[in-house]
Amino acid sequence: MVFLKNKKRNRSFILFGLNKQEFSSEGIRLLFIFYIGAIFLSALISPFVYHGVLIIYSFFPPIDSDLAGFQGWFAKVFSYLSGKSYADYFDRIRWLPIILFFPWLLTKCKLLSYDSLFHNLKNPLKRNRLKCLFQYFQILSLEVFRMLLVLGLDLRNKKSKFIFFKGWVIGVLLVGILFIGQITSFSIIERNEITFIRIIEVISLSFISGALIGFLEEIVFRGLVFRIFYTMFSPFYAIFLAAIFFSYCHFKFPDFLWDESQPVSIVSGFYVGLWTLLGIFKNFEWILFLNLGLLSLLLNYFVLKENSIIRSIGLHAGLVFGMLFFKRLWILQDHGQSWFWGSGKITDGLACGILLVVLNLYFYCFVAYKKQNEVRI
Repeated sequence: MVFLKNKKRNRSFILFGLNKQEFSSEGIRLLFIFYIGAIFLSALISPFVYHGVLIIYSFFPPIDSDLAGFQGWFAKVFSYLSGKSYADYFDRIRWLPIILFFPWLLTKCKLLSYDSLFHNLKNPLKRNRLKCLFQYFQILSLEVFRMLLVLGLDLRNKKSKFIFFKGWVIGVLLVGILFIGQITSFSIIERNEITFIRIIEVISLSFISGALIGFLEEIVFRGLVFRIFYTMFSPFYAIFLAAIFFSYCHFKFPDFLWDESQPVSIVSGFYVGLWTLLGIFKNFEWILFLNLGLLSLLLNYFVLKENSIIRSIGLHAGLVFGMLFFKRLWILQDHGQSWFWGSGKITDGLACGILLVVLNLYFYCFVAYKKQNEVRI
């Protein structure tokens, strides 16, 4: 790859305050503790959340009854949640300790310090509690902003919205091309009657979900995990190892291992947690694994080249938006072509891999080579 040939290390990606010549495996140890800890806490918490949702839902009348306003919306939300598998609860709740303890991991990697995080909170105002709470909010908002800046999300950049949008468009176009291929090879059925209101609702929900997933995953995987590998290895190996880890993390608990009739307990939590770790050995798919790796390589390129995760968030958000948008409006009936065009996951087909290879070659080779020549001239 032209871009990585003789690529010097960028100190802004190196953790623990090390210089360009120093390497450390400490980040891998911290990542292991963090990853296992999130699964352990989810195993403890998720059974209680699962039963709590079912108990609350039992107090609501049937969803088709005449409920209006906030109560009706609340009933729909809990109706939706009550229909989810326990494994889904486990997977979502796993993000709670990740979000809560992420600042701790940043301090261990010396990207933040406890002093900078809490020095303004040591002497709260005692005169006015409301003013005190407002100051707390201001201080914590500034520290969150600073944390995002450290991770490569510079919101002060006036072009950040445009950069995000360009990445988002690439993601949407990628999914759109694959969906066009799918509808020429599959039969499609409308999930519900498609109306203007329904389309607006799906667009809104899909955009919010895509932006949230893209933000969280890129903050973790590109903002920190990539840097952990970058601190231990050269740039060439770091982008590939970070891509492999990204692919691994997307192989979750295999659905066929869970019997919906069995009771949910803490034992269930640790059972799902164990097979979340080992699930890749039960439901491994070569095409999906490679495509996720290729996607991660592309996202890693943007981070390395721009020293920012804004474009990678946009591309990731665009992919998720496109996938959810088509998935919520139509059902695909496969006629034996899913191996090429993929299923509702989008990234499990050969066509997706071909497009990602083309994009990676374009950015890593053509764009990088062109810019190198411009510099020489």
